[in-house]
Amino acid sequence: MNEKIKDFLVNSDETGRFIVKSLKTGHSYYVEPIDDGSKTEWGDLNPSTKKLEGDYGKNTKVQSRKKNH
Repeated sequence: MNEKIKDFLVNSDETGRFIVKSLKTGHSYYVEPIDDGSKTEWGDLNPSTKKLEGDYGKNTKVQSRKKNH
């Protein structure tokens, strides 16, 4: 594991930071929650107003894949 990844994951139990790798694209996403651990709202943080914009959680659909036997 390289130093940048180690630095990112320092105190991850306290910061909530984690890494997700997409099985579809192979890209890794470095995630750091911006709340206190309660139910997270999804959207974009507007840097000028410091407000969360967008409503992606309600507009996103999760599809499950069934295996055919």
